[in-house]
Amino acid sequence: MATKINYENNIFYLQTLLKTTKTGLTLEIDADYFREKLAADIFFLASALSATYASLKANTHLIKKKSYLRSLLRTKRDFAELAQNILERKLPLASSLTAEFSRLKICRAEQTRDIEEIKAHIEKRGQTDTTVESEVISSEEFRFLLTPTEDTGN
Repeated sequence: MATKINYENNIFYLQTLLKTTKTGLTLEIDADYFREKLAADIFFLASALSATYASLKANTHLIKKKSYLRSLLRTKRDFAELAQNILERKLPLASSLTAEFSRLKICRAEQTRDIEEIKAHIEKRGQTDTTVESEVISSEEFRFLLTPTEDTGN
């Protein structure tokens, strides 16, 4: 059974979670209370970003695919930057996450690999899909095609 995936909202929600997580890491809050939650959020984001990308890659007939890939690319870049800032201990709570550094390095590497793949895919589609937008029928054209014509011959 096919399910409808709302990529735009999913990516927006991931962007929002990422910003909230980044903000949490910049605050000087009690690590004993929030360490586990922040770590869980970081690894959830990594997993959800990867799953979203895998789904987009598999969906070959998606009209707005390039737009979704661009949004996902920005979100993955933000995640990779956040992971790097944690690993470099540039954020106040980063030191409390040292036990997660090896796993975080793997997540950052996966996101970085995906970023390069997405960039290559967007560039490739930009070269080969120049006619796709002109092949999509607008709602105005669709109405014109379905409007009954008057027979003036009788």
